Amino acid sequence: MIDLDALCAQTFPVRLGGRELRVLPPSAGTVRRLLALSECPDGELIDRQLSLAAEILSRNDTAIPVGREELEALPPAALGAVLSQAASFAVRAATDPD
Repeated sequence: MIDLDALCAQTFPVRLGGRELRVLPPSAGTVRRLLALSECPDGELIDRQLSLAAEILSRNDTAIPVGREELEALPPAALGAVLSQAASFAVRAATDPD
């Protein structure tokens, strides 16, 4: 039996601004937007990365919102790390039923 409740309750830890968030798996819609980043025009890439990273980080087990404004001070590599971790977490959750 596939336990969807357990799958949806898995988290990955992120430390941001001195607080630790336990981020839930990205939704299917978020994964779709992550995949679409590869087709994004260069001029829009950072804006879309900021929006997606805020959406991903705001989906945490304590419902602490994370805004784009808070993420704008981060280097692009940090945004990339959030997006990469979320993508790999989604793939791992989809391919590993345990």
